[in-house]
Amino acid sequence: MHGRFSEIEGEFRTIVRGEQKEKYGRLSVVEQDQPFTEEELRERRRQLAHLSRYDVLDAYREAHRRCCMSGSSDGVPDARSIQELVCAWKLLRSWMKG
Repeated sequence: MHGRFSEIEGEFRTIVRGEQKEKYGRLSVVEQDQPFTEEELRERRRQLAHLSRYDVLDAYREAHRRCCMSGSSDGVPDARSIQELVCAWKLLRSWMKG
């Protein structure tokens, strides 16, 4: 992930597949696709809420990129990427309504 979002809020960033293998070795499909716990989701919502609109849009776009099922992707997006996409989307929607 590149850009201002990764510099500002590195903790929110999900490790992409290549980095995951590099840092943690090979993970089974089950280990890679564990959804966030309720506590982890609350923390991500809190982190996003402290970012600017620009940075939340950047987080949304990055999560969307990871979730795209293009011909060159590995297949179905992992649960955490989907959860991050929805988390950023909900915050953006709440700002639009409010």
